[in-house]
Formats: sequence, C-alpha cells, structure tokens
Amino acid sequence: MSGIKGMNIGNTHGFKKGIPSLMKGRTKASGNFPKGCGFQVGHKSYSYKGMNKGQVAWNEGTAILVECKCLTCGNIFKIRKHQVNRGRGKYCSSICSKKKVAWNKGILETKQCLQCNKPFTVRPCEKEQKFCSQRCVGLANPTKPHWGKYKGINMRSGYEIGYAKYLDRNKTKWEYEPKTFDLGHTSYTPDFYLPEKQIYVEIKGWMRNEALIKIKEFIKQNPDIKYLLLKEDDLKQIGAIK
Repeated sequence: MSGIKGMNIGNTHGFKKGIPSLMKGRTKASGNFPKGCGFQVGHKSYSYKGMNKGQVAWNEGTAILVECKCLTCGNIFKIRKHQVNRGRGKYCSSICSKKKVAWNKGILETKQCLQCNKPFTVRPCEKEQKFCSQRCVGLANPTKPHWGKYKGINMRSGYEIGYAKYLDRNKTKWEYEPKTFDLGHTSYTPDFYLPEKQIYVEIKGWMRNEALIKIKEFIKQNPDIKYLLLKEDDLKQIGAIK
C-alpha cells in the first residue's frame, strides 16, 4: 500500500471531498439527467432493457424489419435487420428455440443398405454412407486382425497365436474366424472353429464389459452351438501360453 500513499482515491473526476456529486438524485427512474447525457427520454440513444410501459425505444418506427420463417413451427415473424446479420431470426420465440428442429429437415436422402437392403435416411454430409447401422458394417466388413501372423494368418493377440500353436502340437484341425454371426443389434465373430469337434472357441486375455455382453447374447441366441471360452488362466493350464 506504500505505493499509493497520499493519493486522493476517488477524485479522478474532479469531485472534492465533502461536496455532493452533481448527479445525485438523477436516476433512470426520475428521468432527470443533464442534457445530452444519453439517458434522457427522447434522446436518440435512449434505450435499455426493462423499459417502463409507455416508453418507446429510440429506433421505434425507423428500424428496418425483415420477415423470417421459424425453423420449428414455420410461422412468419418480423425481426430487425441487424439482428438477422448477427445470426438471429431462426426461431420466433424461446419455446420454438428450445424445440429446435434439425436444419436439414425435409432434405434428407433415402438410400438402401448394401447389407440388409433396408432403406435408411442420411444427411447431405453423409451421402457416402453405404450401411444403415454399425451392425451391417460389421457383417459386411468384419474388422481384420493385425496384431501378428501365424502360418500366414493375421491374428489379434499373442494368446490366439499361442492357442493355434497348441492345436497344431495336438494335431487338431482349426479355422480362424470363419464365420460372423448376426445378433440383431451387432455382429460377433468367434476366434476359432474346430471342425472335428464342431465347436467355436473364443480366446480372451482380458474381458471388457462390451465383449461379455456380446458373448452372452451369442450364447442366448444360439443354444445349439457348442461354444468354449478360454481365458488367460485356462490357456496357461493347458500349456498354450507360459
């Protein structure tokens, strides 16, 4: 505080201590202002929110109004031109603004899914979309494994490679991801199929909640299919991994 010692704080406008301000009692409510201050009723710049009944905005009658169509209800309403220039004029009221109908309503394009052949709609920015859902994408283009290779086949993890080697050591025929099953809302591809035993095998080193839900749905929809789930401890127990 030593830096401002001796300063006459509050005296920046020429007021002297003990002398009342010339603006005392001159408020918006009284309308008593110095001439040309910008707050007098009738002044060209007089305007503020919450004006009393009977008061007129400075540009009333001279403002340029333009007609706009509400994007929600379709009603025609008028708004000042400068407000349109500021990006307003989309909705006629706050109620319609909260309901907000998509800007592209009425210009959606109908396409046919390349997997299930069902019609679906897309926005203009999605015109290159070929499938109606992620399920159909998975059925048409299953995600290709890329973790590593064994016997020229790409696999998703070292656990899967270890299990494939284990099957070869035991002279068991196997196929890797031979079939993708449609579960309705998504798709599922078991890791291995053992044709001699007619059983599907899933290898899971770490189980995610999404994967567990998918496995349970697969078992529920296919009760007649033989299915085996092998986790890390199971693979260690049979000697597939160390």
